Order: sequence, then C-alpha cells, then structure tokens
Amino acid sequence: YAEPLTNDDTGDMFRKFIGIVNEYQSKETSRATTRTMKENARRGFSNGGIVPFGYKSVDAEVIGNKQKKRLEIEPVEAEIVRLIFKLAVTGDGVSGPLGTKRIAIWLNEHGYRTRKGTLFGTGTVHEILTREAYTGVRRFNEFDRDAERKAASEIIEYDVPTILDRATFDAAQAHLMSRQPRSRGPRLASAPSLLGGFVRCDCEKSYAL
Repeated sequence: YAEPLTNDDTGDMFRKFIGIVNEYQSKETSRATTRTMKENARRGFSNGGIVPFGYKSVDAEVIGNKQKKRLEIEPVEAEIVRLIFKLAVTGDGVSGPLGTKRIAIWLNEHGYRTRKGTLFGTGTVHEILTREAYTGVRRFNEFDRDAERKAASEIIEYDVPTILDRATFDAAQAHLMSRQPRSRGPRLASAPSLLGGFVRCDCEKSYAL
C-alpha cells in the first residue's frame, strides 16, 4: 500500500526524490544490460535485432535459461551480396563498374528481390556495399544514441562467417568514394554551379572593367 503524497513542500520533495531514484535505477539497468550484451558479443553470440542481409540467425547453445544465437550464411542472399559487389567492382561483363542506382536497376530487371520480396533500392544496395561484417568481423556497441562513434575500448569485435574477401570490399569502397561529389577535386567542388566543369560557354571573352 502506497500512501498518496501531499500537495505541499514535503510532498514535492518526496516526488523529486522518487524521480531521482527511478532515474538512477533506470540507468543502472541500462548499464547492466549493456554489460551483458557486450559479454554476449565477446563470446561470438548475436544480440538480436535485424539480421544483416546475407545471414540468418540460428540457435547456438543454451546458457542458463537463455537460448544463444549465432549468425550463419544464408546461401541465396549471400550469392546476391557477392553479385552486388561484383557489379560494383567489375560490372556485368558488358559495362564497367556500376553505381548503386544502376546496380539496383540491374538486380530488379534480372528478377532479384530483397528478403521481403520487394524491389532493390539505392539505399539497400548502398547499405550492403558498406557492410564491413561481410569480411568476417562484426562490431557491437559501435555508436551511441546520437550516432557518434564510441571509444575503441567500448567497441566489441567478434567473428562472423565470411562472405567476401577484404580486397573485394576495399575495392568497392574505393569505387563508392570515387562517385561522391566531394571526390571531384577542388576546382569542381568550388564551382558556383552544380554543372561546373561540365558546361562550357562558347561566348566571346568579357573585357575587364
């Protein structure tokens, strides 16, 4: 039975105290959960969430009363991952390396679909091309709630089945970087127009004032 607090200074003081205690307990619970999940990752277990495209979650072992999970390769999806990287690095045998938009179009035109059976979009393709876990190492606790990268001591790396070799992944990153606007060079990046460096004027030279 909880006696209601009075609407006076004493009641306000107790309400503030209860709020402080609740906030402290909430933070302690969060820290305990994070410690458990970090230890889980150190032992190579998955902490749940969305399973990356190319993998599937499988039962690993039971510890205490908890069923632990690990990631294993999903063969069909893994082949699509390798194909996407091939298109990004070498192309389809007809063209050169393809960008994310053209890769998505190519996949959709050739009947490939996402895990949910939907069409591929540029966002999905870009996410796949930048997922370093395909090289065999996955990171846990890498970013905070504000998407800021945490200190290296806070980040847990653990092994997952390898889908790609490191050289292929790095080559894909190089192609992605080369297609970013800021990679055009200082002369083009500083042009006053988005078409700077591509549009030329054949008009007569202007005279200096």
